[in-house]
Amino acid sequence: MATSNNPTVISGTSLWTPEHSLSNEELVEDGYAVKFNREHASDIEAGHMTAKSLSSTEFIAKASGIKNRYVYAKEGILDIDRMHPFIPTRANDEVSQQWEMGLKAARKALDSTN
Repeated sequence: MATSNNPTVISGTSLWTPEHSLSNEELVEDGYAVKFNREHASDIEAGHMTAKSLSSTEFIAKASGIKNRYVYAKEGILDIDRMHPFIPTRANDEVSQQWEMGLKAARKALDSTN
């Protein structure tokens, strides 16, 4: 095995964090359970369905251990009729969102090298 005078080393690492975040407070304000219970009030009263219980920031933190989460795109997540982000479709000749995330992390890693 040949040895090198210039060994390869990892001199920098990075993690890219999206600029948007979503708190537990925002999640419990979305009104999903209230809307569900209102729309199904007659079935709930008749015993055909069970009412959705309202959540709390404390419950979410205790159940998941998460108080705040970073999200790639925030628009649409809290829309109770949508409940997922608006991420525009890109053309085949455009770079993907994942490529963009990886590039941002790679640039940060390069900036952290000595």
